[in-house]
Amino acid sequence: MHEGIDWDLLAKYIAGACSEAERAAVEAWASADPMHRQLLEELRLTWQVMEQMPPPVSVEAAWQRVRAQMERPADRPAIPARRHRARAWGVRVLAVLAVTLGVALLYHELGWLPRPESAHEPEAPRVFVTQRGQRATVQLVDGTRILLAPESRLEVAADYGRTGRHVTLAGEAYFEVASDSLHPFVVQAPRLRVQVLGTAFGVRAYAEETRAYVAVRHGRVQVQPESAHARAAAALLAAGQVARLKEAGQLEIRRPASLDAYVGWAEGRLVFERTPLREVARTLARWYDLEIQLEDPALGARQLTATFEEAPAYQVLQIIAATMNLEVVRDAENPRRIRWREASPPS
Repeated sequence: MHEGIDWDLLAKYIAGACSEAERAAVEAWASADPMHRQLLEELRLTWQVMEQMPPPVSVEAAWQRVRAQMERPADRPAIPARRHRARAWGVRVLAVLAVTLGVALLYHELGWLPRPESAHEPEAPRVFVTQRGQRATVQLVDGTRILLAPESRLEVAADYGRTGRHVTLAGEAYFEVASDSLHPFVVQAPRLRVQVLGTAFGVRAYAEETRAYVAVRHGRVQVQPESAHARAAAALLAAGQVARLKEAGQLEIRRPASLDAYVGWAEGRLVFERTPLREVARTLARWYDLEIQLEDPALGARQLTATFEEAPAYQVLQIIAATMNLEVVRDAENPRRIRWREASPPS
């Protein structure tokens, strides 16, 4: 079945190893037919399940027993086939393909894939999580690309691309949304709801922080503040504008000279513009997986303006200390625990 489909190209796409041209070819193919899109989504979902597979399972052996069954005549139109051998990551992706195509033998041999208890049981959303010091790129089936900042969580609705385009964010992310006039792209975040048709924008909304923002690089974005009591009026942002959600729940709209302080991190730059030191410490702790304390809480009100481009943690800490007349004190038992304190006057 599925004769002529370029499984190698699909494998590269699912594994994130495509060139830009190859990615565009796969996304055009998926957009041409709902069955194509459904197949691609099934592959992606199964890939995530495979990533949780226990090490003792032999995927390669099971794949060899079912490989021949994948060459039957196709019932779906295909991506134009190319003759490439599976790459280094091919064994796991080929197993993903076999599972997605419903080969019963693979279920029997591996025995670890979950089966729904009921045909009516709701599908679970796909979840992507980054820890401190981690970043991630998420590619959705419609071509939307999402960059996740450290210590963030993204949930993608199970029916994404079929009946709507809904995601839930807790943390920080940069979105490059594929245009689709029939299906608005919706981000639900703590205290904020964002809706667009096709654009590029950043959102920061950590659950433990009382402030949040949306920054628009291209296109237009509708931002709806939300609280436990009532919804405030929505605001329509144009390119270059930023909406900051204040502690009281109101939106403050402004147009800064640059968006780097809001979305520069998506290009590898940490940009601070008159940022309170307490917020700087929080950001650096997430990005470098550190514990940063201010010896004197009053230091937290000091403001920093600086740009760091893929700089190591120790260098960043030392530059900030020198700029703000501070000392960096490392914990002897835990080198990831840092204290900033007022620098001692020269003797």
